[in-house]
Amino acid sequence: MIYKILIGLVGILAQTYLFYFSDQNQFDTICVPFFIAFLFYLHVVVESIESTNNLYFWIKIGFLIRVIGLFSFPNLSDDIYRYWWDGHLLTMGLNPFEYTPSELMAHVYLPFDKEQLTIIFPLLNSPNYYSVYPPFAQFIFSLGALIAGKNVFLFSFALKFILICVDGGIIYFLIRLLRILSLPAFMAICYFMHPLVMTEINGNVHLESFVVLFTLMAVYFVLKLEYLKSGVTLGLAVMTKLVPILLVPLFLHWKHIKSNILFLIGLGVICLSFIPFLFTFYHHLMSSIKLFFVQFEFNSSFYSLIEHYFISEKNYEWQKLTSLILMVCFILGTLVILIRHFIFFRTQDFNINAAWILIFMYLICSSTVHPWYLIPLLALGMLSYPMTSIVWSVLSVLSYIKFDQTFFDHYSALKWIEYLITLSVFMYELIQLKRNKKGAMTIAP
Repeated sequence: MIYKILIGLVGILAQTYLFYFSDQNQFDTICVPFFIAFLFYLHVVVESIESTNNLYFWIKIGFLIRVIGLFSFPNLSDDIYRYWWDGHLLTMGLNPFEYTPSELMAHVYLPFDKEQLTIIFPLLNSPNYYSVYPPFAQFIFSLGALIAGKNVFLFSFALKFILICVDGGIIYFLIRLLRILSLPAFMAICYFMHPLVMTEINGNVHLESFVVLFTLMAVYFVLKLEYLKSGVTLGLAVMTKLVPILLVPLFLHWKHIKSNILFLIGLGVICLSFIPFLFTFYHHLMSSIKLFFVQFEFNSSFYSLIEHYFISEKNYEWQKLTSLILMVCFILGTLVILIRHFIFFRTQDFNINAAWILIFMYLICSSTVHPWYLIPLLALGMLSYPMTSIVWSVLSVLSYIKFDQTFFDHYSALKWIEYLITLSVFMYELIQLKRNKKGAMTIAP
């Protein structure tokens, strides 16, 4: 027991350092404690494999670490200020999708007090862009703003408390899914205790945990043949972050018309419940997303490769089409997966491998892959392709080197190490899957 406590203290101290003392511009303050936390994580996983009692002990430690992080302020991302801005707009009765922050501040006559917005505005990292956060995310921001008022630290605390509650739901549904799929329970710890999850969700207050919870619930309900609930929860996932919309076709079945209708009703009701936002949301969000994919690049793989090729060939017109080329490749890949799914697995209820591959392909083709973008992939990876999910989510932290001018010259090399290892592990898992003749991991009704 003493040995367990000492190991636990090391992990808690490493994660606490990440919560309170890491600095986005100092790579060593992120990398060193993160990989200490990862070694602790590996120990926890091994302990959980050995005994179910250890599993529940480490779940308690995981919640303790999250509670310790409640009082820290996000130090590796300034997205929280946009959350704060959007939340305050809603509390003032303004549509956060209608104006960019710069447009709003330029209005001299508006029926509200600008004082609070004037405080937040200089802290925003994208004042000329419309909000890219869907309506349910906006609801969470407004809830935090109502609780916190003008105190951004209290706003951070409120969101973190909500996210800890969400983590409780995640661990509950993940364990239940693992039981349904006859997979080992320790896989829940592989997600729950992962240092990336705690750093980016409980430290930097990203909302991917809502996406994880609602997506896992959608899968759970479809496996339980509760199609209406499945549609509702997937709709909530889409209304938090748009990526889960890629999974919608996998919930539909050409032989099950009634289940399709129930699922689509649930999905549609959730989407339509946000109808006051939808018109401005769609138009302005799409313009922001287009700019985001064209003008920004961070930790990308094939995007960087193709763009570098066009630049080296001085073919600048084609360089501008890099995003479009990858979008076409992704759409074609998606069609292949869906056709294969409907032809070869048409009698099945859900194809978890296909769901994981779709998200994986999307990230591989993206121009921007922040570490927290991998968290939904990591969660699905506990049900399919766990090695690739864990390895990539750990290596993604190397991308923070881009913010440190001291080590910036090593950014490109580390990025390609990250992707070469990730793709190698993926190919290994794919070969093993075929060799074992397991096919896709699916559950039939």
